[in-house]
Amino acid sequence: MTGVNPLRAFLLSGAVFMHLSFLGAQDLPMPSKAPEAPAAVEPKAAVPPEETRKALAAACAALAASLIQKDPALSKPEERLMVAKALGLARDQDPDHASGVVMHMQFSRGIIPSKPELARPLPEVAGLLKEALKGLPKSEEPAARLLRGRVLDLLAAVDPSDETVLLELAKLEKDGPVDWAALLPAGAVAAPAAPAMPAPPASPAPVPAPAASASTQPGFGKDRSVIKALFVVQTGAAGMTGVSGNLILTHDKAASLPAVEATITSAGSVGEHMRAALGEATRYINSHRAAGKGARFTFGFDEKYSPKDGGSAGAAFALLMDSFYGGFDVAPDCAITGDFSADGKILKVGGIGPKIDGARASKAQVVIIPAANRTEFEDMLVLQSAEILTQIQVFEADDLAAASEVARLDRGAELKRAIELFRGAMAELAGRGLNGLRDPAIRAKLEEVEKLAPRHLSAAYLLRWSDGKLPRMLSLNGSLDAIFEGGNLAVPVLLMPKIEELPQLRDADLDASIKRLNQVFPMLDPRTRGLQRLFTNFLFDWKRLRDYNGNDQTAWRRMVDEWLSGRRKISEETSKLTQDPEYIRKVVQGEAS
Repeated sequence: MTGVNPLRAFLLSGAVFMHLSFLGAQDLPMPSKAPEAPAAVEPKAAVPPEETRKALAAACAALAASLIQKDPALSKPEERLMVAKALGLARDQDPDHASGVVMHMQFSRGIIPSKPELARPLPEVAGLLKEALKGLPKSEEPAARLLRGRVLDLLAAVDPSDETVLLELAKLEKDGPVDWAALLPAGAVAAPAAPAMPAPPASPAPVPAPAASASTQPGFGKDRSVIKALFVVQTGAAGMTGVSGNLILTHDKAASLPAVEATITSAGSVGEHMRAALGEATRYINSHRAAGKGARFTFGFDEKYSPKDGGSAGAAFALLMDSFYGGFDVAPDCAITGDFSADGKILKVGGIGPKIDGARASKAQVVIIPAANRTEFEDMLVLQSAEILTQIQVFEADDLAAASEVARLDRGAELKRAIELFRGAMAELAGRGLNGLRDPAIRAKLEEVEKLAPRHLSAAYLLRWSDGKLPRMLSLNGSLDAIFEGGNLAVPVLLMPKIEELPQLRDADLDASIKRLNQVFPMLDPRTRGLQRLFTNFLFDWKRLRDYNGNDQTAWRRMVDEWLSGRRKISEETSKLTQDPEYIRKVVQGEAS
């Protein structure tokens, strides 16, 4: 991932600010009305009530969790398919249902999620689905028929004895089976394994070749290395979720090369930013580690079907190749994120907070982030709580040597001692809350951790919390990111060079966006609060336009003018905050008005 929120980076491109074209109010058509009743609202598509959508998403998440609890390996293809359908429908109906979104992302990456707290007996799950079905409109509109058919399809699988469900499903399937293609996570349903071939007769054991020395054989014979790489995905109208996936290096022992060659394999596309990061890592290894002893490496992800891009896997690429030439194993509980340059530096990335959450969810105990992301790390603590640091040990690294020191299984004595001390301190803290950090015995351990491992951010910032020295306000960039993430519902409209008709707006998306913008308001840098208000007003004005039910062209034009004016003001204010060096200096020094 890049070091800047991609939505904001796109908005801040020079072309956007130089070439935005705003239509006048007279050019944006009013919502169409039926001729015989000019004041009536045009009939809308049959959309389930918000409470029904949320209830349906919760029921689908419960179904998936229940099937997984029943068979954690999902060994039956039909049950794996049902989980894929349930999670796809849960995310479609309520993109802000956190558990459903996380389960969907894990499942789409080949990880079988575990949410036992959501599991219910299947008859109870069937009851939840039937209750949600009652709230779905019975309409001939294709979208309504499809949604109803999907729920009936799940119900028929959960309770095949319900004849009412089977009969209604049969009627809906007259024109063909229910279409699930758009909702199934890519690659979630694995093809049955091919029958195993009989093993060939055993042959006499070959005479072992002389062992290669460490000085001539890179990696001491290693042919595989793995580390958890961290990514973020957009979820719902206002947020990002961090996910962890295993990045796997394999070494072609048969190849004899003068230099390192590295490629990525994936059934999904691999973007240019990820390929560039791999190229930088390969150049560094060739110039600093290979010393003329080349190797052919292939990288792959355990979830191989979804598209991959972003530079944040660069540090992981370099670290795995370094483990081969350094002859060390990578600790299985370690995760890393960071871009990488050919001079060995670990570079800044975006989404640090969600990525640390993703590492914690994947049961990682240690996570390495770029030292250049210290400010974003502090912003995470403002938005969340220092309590997250009691659950995972966060280290910073500015170069590959520092990252490898933390990631290797055979860590140095001082670092190993620091990790054990921190784990012991957190065990003593358990159940006492952050106030327990003021216990002299716990403080002494954390101070010793900081002394043994100066890059141990979890220890350092827990001590700062106990001293009342944690920041209480987001940085300037953190404030802008929080505003654009909270208000990202508006960003596609802001980027339209020309608006020819009023874009659609769902109440659920609007509510989520407004809620997030209001939540972050007290934490924002004061100089960015005006931008937050502009975003909020823009969203409310958009809703007013959508719901307008009159025929007064003058009133309509005035409302459109206000909305387009808000659009222009957001662009101007963002440009001022991010592109004017003098204004940034004033913001930092508290002089800007």
